[in-house]
Amino acid sequence: MLGFMFDRELGGDGENLFLEQIPLPNPDYSVSYGGGVHTRNAKISLKGFMDSVDKSEFWSYNGSLTTPPCTEGIKWTVFSDIQPISQAQLDAFKALWGQYGNARATQPLYGRDLRLVSPESEKSAQEEVAEAAAVTFGVLFGIVTLTLIVVLALLFSKPACFNLEKTKKSDKSEKPADVPNRN
Repeated sequence: MLGFMFDRELGGDGENLFLEQIPLPNPDYSVSYGGGVHTRNAKISLKGFMDSVDKSEFWSYNGSLTTPPCTEGIKWTVFSDIQPISQAQLDAFKALWGQYGNARATQPLYGRDLRLVSPESEKSAQEEVAEAAAVTFGVLFGIVTLTLIVVLALLFSKPACFNLEKTKKSDKSEKPADVPNRN
């Protein structure tokens, strides 16, 4: 289920182009539930409305249908981007559905999660992964560097540990005694 909030103060007190597409009854007369609204031939652009909504931040939770039989297990997505609605549009919705109120009272959470999904929360998760990777890299780099230093120190101070022998530098100016002179 997708949920959208309409509010004259927070969203703006102006005609909502999407709501204008929905044929609602005149708010000056009362209409029974479902009567007076004929949407068979209405041309409603849901895509146009969805394109206009900022979908980067929303609330997500597992809930239920809002009308009987109020079936559980419905995944809700309620967008944080509050939409404008004019007073005339609000009056038309109240005239059509206002007399019925909510079909279901607010239910306990029963351990269900309500999550806010936003660019900030995604950024935080990415930052946490980057920070963990940097710490891991730093620790590994430190271990490798320390190991290399220890191996080099042992190599130069105790070559016998590596089955190596220290050799003395020979003086190149000296000639070996057993090399004959060819003059």
